[in-house]
Amino acid sequence: MDKAEPFSAVGEYFGELNRLMEASKDSKKIARLIADRLGSKYSMSIMNSLAEIDSLHKEICEILDDFAGRKTGFLIYLTIDHLILLIKFYVVQWSALIDMIASLINKTFNLGIAEKDISFGLVRRNRHVQQSDIIAILKNHGRDLLYDLFTKHRNEIVHRGKILDKDIIDLKLEWNHLYSRKYSFFVDKTITDDEYKSSSASLREKTFKLASVKQTYYRNHYQKTLKVVAQMIGAMARKTINLYEKDAI
Repeated sequence: MDKAEPFSAVGEYFGELNRLMEASKDSKKIARLIADRLGSKYSMSIMNSLAEIDSLHKEICEILDDFAGRKTGFLIYLTIDHLILLIKFYVVQWSALIDMIASLINKTFNLGIAEKDISFGLVRRNRHVQQSDIIAILKNHGRDLLYDLFTKHRNEIVHRGKILDKDIIDLKLEWNHLYSRKYSFFVDKTITDDEYKSSSASLREKTFKLASVKQTYYRNHYQKTLKVVAQMIGAMARKTINLYEKDAI
């Protein structure tokens, strides 16, 4: 069963704009500001980024669902290689989400940084961002992102094709050892078909159990990420209204 996290970047952004409008002493003025600029280059650029984030969110949810295996007829199919691939997909797509948030900050704060030069660290150090709610959010909840760990993991995947998940690596070695005992020419005595079948069944069960553990781990990490992202998007909506009121964009 799919367990897509209840999240919408577009919903978070416009939800905060609506809250700001309702809380304002001059709600009609805020409503006019939003309506007048809705079709502007600034607003459309933000909308495109929010839509891209929502599309990526769906992809990440599908990746997390696949940790439970895929149905093939009456069977559920999951191999250790597929599990490794899912971890790679999750880490890389999570990193892409963080990059998209950095790009969205650049757009909503109107920083003017070239797209190819944008990084989360760079926009976070910007003076205007430093004076915003973004920094307070990161101070209070940033550690939930495990940013340094996942950035290191992403780099290991992209540059070396390897994952940093020791549990999965160890299980992969167990599978390789079993294949070697059955098919390698360099072992003194190969195992029988029955022994291989029995050992394979045991390792398959172990693979599914570990996949469930990892699904819980990465899903929890993503849930925490979405909470931080939602708060940052709210801060960006507040910055939008601030720029509207100053007629800065």
